[in-house]
Amino acid sequence: MVSEMVSVVTVRPAELARVSKRAAVLVALFLVLLTGCQEDPPAVSLEQAKKITASFAGGGFVAPPRSVNDILALLDQEKPDPAKLLITLKAADAPPPSGANKAVLANFYLERGKAAATLGRSKQQIDDLTSAYDLVQNDTSGIDYTRLLQWLSYAHWRAGNRAESVRYRKLELTELGADTQHHGRQFGGYLTLVSDLSEQGEIDTAKVYLERMALLLQESHRWRKGAAYAEFGPAWEAHYLRAQALIAERTGHTADAEALFRRELAVYDDIPPGSLSSDLNIPFRRDTSLKALANVLSSQNRVVEAEVEARQALLNELREHGHYAPETAEMLMTLAAVVAQQGRYADAGKLAQATIDIYQRIGHVPTSWSLAQARNILAMVQLLSGRPAEALSTYQSLAADIAPDPTLTQHILGGNLYYADALLAGGQTTQAVAVLKHGVEFRAIRLGADHPDTAEARGMLAMALANLGDGRAAMAAFREAVPVLLADAAQAQSNDFGERGAGREQRRRQVMEAYVALLVDNGESVGEAFRIADAARSQVVQKSLIASAARAGVKDPEMADLVRREQDAEQQGLAQETLLADDLATAPEQRDAARLAALRAQVEALHTARRTLQTEIDRRFPAYANLRNPPPVAITQAQAALREGEALVAILVGTERSFVWAVPHSGAPAFASVPMGRDAVARMVARLRVPMESTASDLGSLPAYDLNEAYHAYQTFLAPVVAGWKGARSLMVVSDKSLGRLPFSMLLTDAAFL
Repeated sequence: MVSEMVSVVTVRPAELARVSKRAAVLVALFLVLLTGCQEDPPAVSLEQAKKITASFAGGGFVAPPRSVNDILALLDQEKPDPAKLLITLKAADAPPPSGANKAVLANFYLERGKAAATLGRSKQQIDDLTSAYDLVQNDTSGIDYTRLLQWLSYAHWRAGNRAESVRYRKLELTELGADTQHHGRQFGGYLTLVSDLSEQGEIDTAKVYLERMALLLQESHRWRKGAAYAEFGPAWEAHYLRAQALIAERTGHTADAEALFRRELAVYDDIPPGSLSSDLNIPFRRDTSLKALANVLSSQNRVVEAEVEARQALLNELREHGHYAPETAEMLMTLAAVVAQQGRYADAGKLAQATIDIYQRIGHVPTSWSLAQARNILAMVQLLSGRPAEALSTYQSLAADIAPDPTLTQHILGGNLYYADALLAGGQTTQAVAVLKHGVEFRAIRLGADHPDTAEARGMLAMALANLGDGRAAMAAFREAVPVLLADAAQAQSNDFGERGAGREQRRRQVMEAYVALLVDNGESVGEAFRIADAARSQVVQKSLIASAARAGVKDPEMADLVRREQDAEQQGLAQETLLADDLATAPEQRDAARLAALRAQVEALHTARRTLQTEIDRRFPAYANLRNPPPVAITQAQAALREGEALVAILVGTERSFVWAVPHSGAPAFASVPMGRDAVARMVARLRVPMESTASDLGSLPAYDLNEAYHAYQTFLAPVVAGWKGARSLMVVSDKSLGRLPFSMLLTDAAFL
């Protein structure tokens, strides 16, 4: 999770000193970005919710250090098996048997195609399976024809040929519909169709097949007088739940998708070991569901919860298949992406590199879809960790390697917002615009024009258009995207335990900064730029400061108790989720199953209790939501909140430059765009903080304070807007990024003291 410093300081202009007690209350008005949202109906009573939060009181909920060293240690325990790889290579490179009849030859191509799949040779896999298919068109008696069709569908799906994947699945379903012995295999076919079609944005068609799946499920109760359902029914039910979840996820209904994935997992958990259903590769199916659940939770910014599920899936596959297996790599890749969204870039980079290593060691070729996805994750981590040049280099190398496969190139890089971001950072704006236009179009078709993901892509497109000098098109795109992003930020702030995803947070900040810059450069309303800058800062404001201000505004003792409990439940829940993730990080033989189950139950209890408390607070004290989560503030609102003799200075630190507003209690605000960006500000603050961070034991050894730098900081950020705060007796400074570490009361206001 991303953490930024936000400074809120009130000083006397005469000596730039003295902090105001009202700073916390005012910053709740100035900085928080949220409009509130509806919660699910409470599942426990108010008294039960109080008891749940009270039971965690005094537990010392300090999150332990996060690490993936346990995963890396497990991976290091096993080395690649050259003999195993050689067997697979020989099978994939074997020549066709001479003199064989069609049936034998078809089965040879089927098996060679499977071996090619293990090595990530998508083209060979498709070619071999197609050869087998062509050989048996007039006589399918010598081969498991429906399995061949299933493999062909899977091969084309892995290669991104969704239309071909759908075609072969439909052929398979036709064959299975006439095969009374294998009716149940239709569920897998329908699930694939729903997945392929919904991924392409053909939601209505996907729903048609979902309805057919439901009818088939009802019909299955009569197969072999109910015996078939008794044996395989749970697995079929799980397939249907997965299909529902995929449609919900791909239409942006992530809460519904989460609930359906959890129901699917519960079905798998109830399948008795040794039953016929348990023979249908249930462990791997369950782990793919955990993986899907992790992705859904991450998309909701619930990144600690996502790590819990992704980590469990990976540990399961490591135990089942070992280190050098595609199943393990698939789960490892998901964990890498989730850890990156927590802002733990060093760990995420190690996991992504370990995934790439697995695929390369088991023989995947550069055009392997799985290997390409792993390299894409690595580039994303490099970008998020502030290494755009390195990320662009990784993307360019990836693009060159997968260029022979246009479908793969389009799937991995077409519409990829991280790739576009790297292109923008590298000055390749025209190429970035092409990527972003596709990204907007694809997301609009699949999720809708007003979905937050579509708005993010549109906001980035606006940034790129502004860089190209097309201010009119950029402004239109910004004005379409920003309101959706503001509303989504409000929704994200109301997450159960207040988690945020690093990628989305960084991107939203970028878009807001670029919009402010365009407003300023085009001579648009300074007030609108102030409001958007406030929204950008609010994404990183310290929640403890906001919570303190909100609680201070509650005068009713009973309501204050409810507010305290709700805030405690938030912190307790996040701490318990972190403890759960860390327990899963211990060695398998050291894990306590009972403790893990108890932690999961505690997390769910705190979720439920917090929802109940929020519902009660909203009912009895609706003003609380506005106090804790107000929308971005306008200049007129800021002025109304100031007292006589007070003034506000608000600073937004951008990538290339910064923006400063000075708002007096009455009179005209002042504004300045200053030519100092994020990196230069960080260096300036570091120089000014040298004496503050010294370990000297006496004053004589203390490093000298840089008076020239202190005066330079004053001249840069306060002097240009002096007209807006001159004459004020008390000055509140709201700053972000590294400026949050700078005490403005220590700045030098007069060159005469140099």
